[in-house]
Amino acid sequence: MWFGKIDGIHHFLIFYSLIRKVFGITANRIKIGIRVVLSRE
Repeated sequence: MWFGKIDGIHHFLIFYSLIRKVFGITANRIKIGIRVVLSRE
């Protein structure tokens, strides 16, 4: 039981860090896009 729980938490942490990485990259691209649009006007 215990090892199963620890393994589940471990997989969740890997999954969570992956989502955060992808979201961070996307957020940076959106910020750059907004800056480009604002600098054009």
